[in-house]
Amino acid sequence: MKIVLPLLFVLFLAGCENPCGNTVFKVVNSPNEKFKVVIFERSCGAITGFSTQISVINAESELENDSGNVFIANGHPRENKPRVRWITDQELQITFKNVNQIAKMEESISGFKISFKSI
Repeated sequence: MKIVLPLLFVLFLAGCENPCGNTVFKVVNSPNEKFKVVIFERSCGAITGFSTQISVINAESELENDSGNVFIANGHPRENKPRVRWITDQELQITFKNVNQIAKMEESISGFKISFKSI
């Protein structure tokens, strides 16, 4: 019994791992190079499809294994063709191919103004 309980605990912890992963597709630095936009593909295993996601993060930061903080849409970035254009250090425009399912489109985050355009 003393061996079984620790083994069950280890197996429980192993089952709690995040099954999702991010693959960076493109990075676009802000004009002042203090921030960057990361376009990435997020997949959460064999039973889920790909998604195109976009986050704004500090330039020196690495993309964490989280969902995008600005934009999330179904489909791979190769299909959705997202493009980012910095207008100023605090304003950016995101264009993307017309997708049929968008889960997130934040028009502002952490002082950044964001506009979206479907092409």
